[in-house]
Amino acid sequence: KRKGQNVRRNPKININFNNPSTARFILLDAYMRYTDRFLNTLRTKLTGLKKTANGREIFEATIEEVSGIPFTEYTKLASKAQTEMILKNRKD
Repeated sequence: KRKGQNVRRNPKININFNNPSTARFILLDAYMRYTDRFLNTLRTKLTGLKKTANGREIFEATIEEVSGIPFTEYTKLASKAQTEMILKNRKD
């Protein structure tokens, strides 16, 4: 006679670049907006590395370069857009 867990009908969506499981949504947004430019810039940065680098910094610099706006501003816009897309396609 165990009681199961309650189902959360509308869990809060929190997309940010500090969480590895939600950072992919920001990268997905950059890919969806800038497809080939984003991939080519990222490829150029990765192949031009001479030594080990921080992956987060590479992605931040790539998104800034492709979008033309600061990374922190871009993450806010991308988070909002991806949250809206998730909510639109969520099945309650």
